[in-house]
Amino acid sequence: MRNVWAWFSNCSLEIEGCRWQTTNRLIRSYLCRRRAYSKGYKTRYLISLNRSGPHLVKQVDFWLRIAPYQWCSFANKGLMTMKPRQQLGRVTEANGACLELYEHDGAYTILCDGQVLMDSRTHASEYQMGQLAMQGWDSRTPPRILIGGLGLGYTLKGVLENAPPEAAVCVVESSQALVTWNHRWLQSLNGHLLSDPRVSLEVKDVGQHVREAGESAYHVILLDVDNGPVAMVEAGNRFLYARSGLRAIRNTLAEAGRAVFWSASQDDGFETRLRQAGFLVEAVPAKRYPSARRAACVLYVAQGKD
Repeated sequence: MRNVWAWFSNCSLEIEGCRWQTTNRLIRSYLCRRRAYSKGYKTRYLISLNRSGPHLVKQVDFWLRIAPYQWCSFANKGLMTMKPRQQLGRVTEANGACLELYEHDGAYTILCDGQVLMDSRTHASEYQMGQLAMQGWDSRTPPRILIGGLGLGYTLKGVLENAPPEAAVCVVESSQALVTWNHRWLQSLNGHLLSDPRVSLEVKDVGQHVREAGESAYHVILLDVDNGPVAMVEAGNRFLYARSGLRAIRNTLAEAGRAVFWSASQDDGFETRLRQAGFLVEAVPAKRYPSARRAACVLYVAQGKD
């Protein structure tokens, strides 16, 4: 039975057939307990079904009262199948951070030291960044655009879909692993966008690129680096959100240029630093996925003064 639970813990639930009707009623409110025997503790999961597919949610207060062998019986009868999560890549960065790429049922997740860094199912805010950056742009002027952070490519997608054909988009990504994964595993997601003739790619520290870019090098800068003002992967990324970094970004922008910053949460201190650097600032709430009921992160739109 321990092997059953170990196998179950690395899978998620998919209902075959009329999963939104009869079968959904069978299991939609049931909860399941997984026992980690080797470590002597219990982790609880909630099984829920919705239009976007099944999900496992940690730390709930109840659990399924059906014995494990009954779940095996359901599986044997063809009522449900298990799809394991596949590890596509794993690399240890120069700073010691461990990055991992996983695929499950067509969705991709990148972990940093075991924590979710980005997920293809929660990309709405990254795509919105591209829309906000190009909103109201005068198409008569071919824009020079800098995207700091490739990630899963959704910011790049938002930019390319709203930028004119004459735009020049430079993507700067510090992790060679992310670039390799986009070319090898994420072509069907957004990796193919790197072949767009408007796009150039540099594997380089974004802060270093900003310092070396020169005055008025870009009309638009988008920074989706690390976890926003609070660095998660690389402590050196804090430079971009400090006073000196923001002054460098302001100097790199053309007159009346625009910068958009992704942040995991509201950060009043960061907003104050933006204003002190000479920007007009708007904090735009953003959802992680389109059907979310409320915003979960913030996009700071910093407009240079004329």
